[in-house]
Amino acid sequence: MAEKKLRNVVAFPGVSKAKPARACPAEPDVSALDRAETALRASEMQLHLVTENVPAMIVYFDRDFVCGFSNSQYAGFFGFSKAGILGKHMSEVIGKDNFEGIVPYLHRVLDGHAVSYEAMRGSSEGVKRQFQVSFVPDIDASGRVKGSYALVIDITASKIAENAVRTHALQQEAIAVYGQFALESHDIDALVANAAAMVTSGLDIDHSSAFRFIHGQQDLMLVAGVGWNADSIGTVTISAHAGTSTRAALSSGNTIVVHDIRALGHPILPSFVRSHGLLSGLEVAIPTSDGPFGILGAYRRDTSGFSTALGTAVGRHRVEARLSHVAQYDTITGLPNRSLFHDRLSLAMARARRRKSAVALIFLDLDGFKEINDTLGHKAGDRLLRAVGARLKHSLRESDTVARLGGDEFTLILEDLHDRDEATAVAHKVLGALSKPLSLRKQEFAVTASAGLTVYPEDSRSFETLLKNADTAMYYAKDKGKNNLQSYTPQMTTLKREQATLENQLRRAIENNELFLQYQPQVDLQSGSIVGVEALARWRHPELGLVSPGRFIPLAEKSGLIVPIGKWALATACAQGFAWQAIAAPLRIGVNVSARQFRGDLFQTVAAVLASSKLDAQWLELELTESLLMEDPETARVTLLKLKGLGVTIAIDDFGSGYSSLSYLRHFPIDRLKIDQTFIRDLTTSADDAAIARAIIALGHNMNLRVVAEGVETAEQLAFLRDNGCDVMQGYLCSEPVSADDCLALMVRPATSSATSSFAGMFKTGL
Repeated sequence: MAEKKLRNVVAFPGVSKAKPARACPAEPDVSALDRAETALRASEMQLHLVTENVPAMIVYFDRDFVCGFSNSQYAGFFGFSKAGILGKHMSEVIGKDNFEGIVPYLHRVLDGHAVSYEAMRGSSEGVKRQFQVSFVPDIDASGRVKGSYALVIDITASKIAENAVRTHALQQEAIAVYGQFALESHDIDALVANAAAMVTSGLDIDHSSAFRFIHGQQDLMLVAGVGWNADSIGTVTISAHAGTSTRAALSSGNTIVVHDIRALGHPILPSFVRSHGLLSGLEVAIPTSDGPFGILGAYRRDTSGFSTALGTAVGRHRVEARLSHVAQYDTITGLPNRSLFHDRLSLAMARARRRKSAVALIFLDLDGFKEINDTLGHKAGDRLLRAVGARLKHSLRESDTVARLGGDEFTLILEDLHDRDEATAVAHKVLGALSKPLSLRKQEFAVTASAGLTVYPEDSRSFETLLKNADTAMYYAKDKGKNNLQSYTPQMTTLKREQATLENQLRRAIENNELFLQYQPQVDLQSGSIVGVEALARWRHPELGLVSPGRFIPLAEKSGLIVPIGKWALATACAQGFAWQAIAAPLRIGVNVSARQFRGDLFQTVAAVLASSKLDAQWLELELTESLLMEDPETARVTLLKLKGLGVTIAIDDFGSGYSSLSYLRHFPIDRLKIDQTFIRDLTTSADDAAIARAIIALGHNMNLRVVAEGVETAEQLAFLRDNGCDVMQGYLCSEPVSADDCLALMVRPATSSATSSFAGMFKTGL
């Protein structure tokens, strides 16, 4: 501690009785004296408040160690009053032995040094407390030490806490060592002997014991321990009678703690233990695979209470076993998890090398699981996963492996196969078993999966490559449609690389202005005039030329590039719409919205684009799919209401291909339905498609919605739509998607144009 010197400190009352001398016999300044006395009284009052209210004992001793001042706490602790302690020598206050013990410290104080130490002191009532004592010398102007101030702080509580932390650390260290020994030892006798020795050294215990059964489940013999007479080991027996801590520990399997054998309501410790004057203890059964081996006990002479840490140590091998299971098995399905799956696949590959056989690896991804999980809740989703896991396991041999990697992804490892055809047959069998309806909450669900298959060693001898192959094949299956199996081929990897390359090029296409919009007119079926257009994104690759939207739009969706592309398309379309209005009559311009855009900041984006483009909101139509809205119907409804607040129009695109539910349509603020072109294509040859088209038109009109038919290509389709009251058509019969300039030309086409090229003429002639 750094040395300190205290100069010109305020004197405690009673330290000095001297009065200030007068400089001359002149008439005193009464007002100045009054102010000085008032200030002195205020200072004394402040000093009194401080010294009497701080959580510490304060005392002043002169250089002869005679007390000149004490606060109430210090005087009271040693049995004095504040007045009664004054004039007492320090040895009279703290005791002669204690005084002699601190003389070396006091000599340092008289040499002008501050000192600090810890001391145990007993109060006048015999209560022992631990203190932090600090002495600071009182030094006058000449440098002479006149005395010392002592600050005494009670640190008993903090020392108890400190000791508890230290004890707990020792306990945990002992538990860790013992737990490791328990896991590694196969000799139960060595285990308990080691445990009995450790508890005394590591857990601050007076006595420890290990008793083992000798006659059935009633009598136990002391086989190891610490603190007993040497001749007790191997000779002393106890009985596990009802009411004893021993019987309670054996019956419950828990740690039984007896804090004080004198207290009522506790199980009693064995008489052998009580005969040694032990007042508290704990006992816990020593488990084995064949039942309890015996009892491990720990005992103390005091009643300070026991930690259940010893019981934790004894049972740790059981906990470790459980943790090992959790680390390797999925908690929902009970199937091997990703970690154990990797081990199983590695072993299967090694066996196949020795046996010169084949191993098939199948990745399964459930179709539509998210919708079921979101609709029925996570508990129902977990039940579905368990049912799927059980069905997969039942479909395979005991030697095969079913694992769950997470989410709705499962893997199958099929061993001892001859070829790919055998693996394919098993995979189809599994998909067939999965497709049978499952019952959840009294509802039946047809569960399907997309599966990717790869074979070792035909496709690869590399562990990592097999995983990539199966994953590639599975996503290829998803792209091909649900509920199907795809067997890996090298072409899939080539396609995947091409898609990765194309994705990077698409990312640069946004920066290099390679994207542009085309517009497809929408024509009113009654007047034949263009009443709107749909903006469609196109990509002109510098080397590949025009890239099909069917190729780059799904890639943009999957990679997330659809968000910046969508923002660009929205801004470009709105700017074009405003520019057209300077030349032609205003018309509605439709822009597609992706799921990723909708889940993002769509409202802010639309509001900002409308403001920057100056397009009136009534001329912007946002086209969304049914499935997008049903991902989270309530959130979708709130977002649509906010968008409607801007004044835009909302259309459901590809209607009929998703939920097509009247009940959900009523909840959304939509304006138009666009009939999916798959129903338009065959409506003149398919009675079912014709009926669906009629129903959608009627549904829309009953809800005061305008109905648009997409993909109209023939005059027969046009006639059907007109006869059934459809409002608007869009398709190659009128115009393919065209540039902005060509679309403007169609919009301002004079009414005198020939009937074969004029929309108005087309409808007037019934084509």
